[in-house]
Amino acid sequence: MKIIPSSEATSAFSGFTTLWDMETKQAVRVYPMPGEVFLDAAFGPGDESVLAATVSGMIVQWDRETGSEINRFMGHDGGVWSVTLSPDENQIASSDDTGTIILWDLENGTELRRHNAHNALSFQVAFSPDGATVYSVSADETLAAWQVGDLSLSALLSWVENNRYMRELTCGERAQYDIEPLCY
Repeated sequence: MKIIPSSEATSAFSGFTTLWDMETKQAVRVYPMPGEVFLDAAFGPGDESVLAATVSGMIVQWDRETGSEINRFMGHDGGVWSVTLSPDENQIASSDDTGTIILWDLENGTELRRHNAHNALSFQVAFSPDGATVYSVSADETLAAWQVGDLSLSALLSWVENNRYMRELTCGERAQYDIEPLCY
């Protein structure tokens, strides 16, 4: 959940998300959805909208000032436990109780990528400061790092080399796939 100096959005099990004025400790706006259970909330681009994650597997985006619904992001197979905005404010990442992480295009609400990162509930998801990596934490006691930025081939290979185990290829594998340098 992103906190800004003057307000905070919170979610609740009672079918609404609330925007709070942190100075007065008063509710500024309530975003209701009867019959729904909200598990997380975050601010959208420029803090002008509120995003709320639901137990039914969707994310709802409301206009912060008017309370009108802007978009629904649907595609999770389980309850959405975490939603977060990318540093460039163009995408959101969400995690669910099946261990799936989804990267969404914020403007049109479409799913960009899906990663089955965990074998259990993924209760928190976050972007790296540069927006190139999404991190998720799961009840299966794993932390996953998912490269989501558009990288050049050399940058991608560098990231893989630094973050994934790569064994040396045998001479036979190098010859089979014509990978330089070949063994002699």
